[in-house]
Amino acid sequence: MELEITINLDNYENIKIKVNGDTHTECIDQFKTIFPLLGNQSEHVYSKISSYAKRVFNIDLPKYTIKPVPPHQNIPERIPITQITVGNCENCNTPITKAEKDLSTLFQNKSLCKNCLKS
Repeated sequence: MELEITINLDNYENIKIKVNGDTHTECIDQFKTIFPLLGNQSEHVYSKISSYAKRVFNIDLPKYTIKPVPPHQNIPERIPITQITVGNCENCNTPITKAEKDLSTLFQNKSLCKNCLKS
């Protein structure tokens, strides 16, 4: 037997869960195991899942509690795309961006910075 449910979370978002079991009771038991694991970082999502579980399966989920998310380790700071360099200017050895390199290669057939390209 296969049971599939879709829980509407509002804002055009849904959670779809599919379980397999030999009997209807096995499928319901799987849902009972899955439901408390979903939405533990969002009270809104958890309330939607809890409401669905109560209404459809008569399952009372535990009260919502925020489960801490472990902090991310060693994530480098984001660098704006305009600051990423792809080489150096052939005239003055200044670091240049991909846009500068592409433009200078198109017009001068060399990798030049914005200042050298203007002159």
